[in-house]
Amino acid sequence: MKIRALLSGKIFICLCAFFFLLLLLQNKGRAEDDKKLYYQGVAAVRKNNIDFAFLYFHKLLNDFPDSRYREKALFATGEYYFSSLAYRDASGIFYRMFEEYPESKSSPFVLAYLIKIAQKNGDEETVKKLEKELIASQQVSLLFRDFKELQYSSAMSKKYKALYFIDKIEIYIDNELFAQIPF
Repeated sequence: MKIRALLSGKIFICLCAFFFLLLLLQNKGRAEDDKKLYYQGVAAVRKNNIDFAFLYFHKLLNDFPDSRYREKALFATGEYYFSSLAYRDASGIFYRMFEEYPESKSSPFVLAYLIKIAQKNGDEETVKKLEKELIASQQVSLLFRDFKELQYSSAMSKKYKALYFIDKIEIYIDNELFAQIPF
């Protein structure tokens, strides 16, 4: 009887140790899996499967928080939420992007999205604060030219352009005016 109890106790301990080791050794993915997920998302965009693209980018963010594709995946999920009218989710993503990647090429466009969301929410104080941030984000010198242009292409296949003039900033998405910020 004691032997049986001892054996069942050892088996229980071995099973617990096995499951504990399994949890420790569990790998959410190999290093190349984040690349695969990112490019699956891009391919889904090209096939106009935007919902599937979002799922790939979202999975990448959850499973690979240190991925080199994180910034692009964050921006793509923010775009998805904004286009789905999920402004609170979009705002959360874009604020996180702005905090984590303040020097990114996408920063002016992140701020433009945040300005649009604040306008939709009727939050004029936040609009003014974000506009000042956008204006201050680029040191513009227009010596011998009329404007400065910045471009960015997103994983969702959108083309972004920011034109910095002497008195305003214009933000375009796929050559359509998205926002105009006078100063």
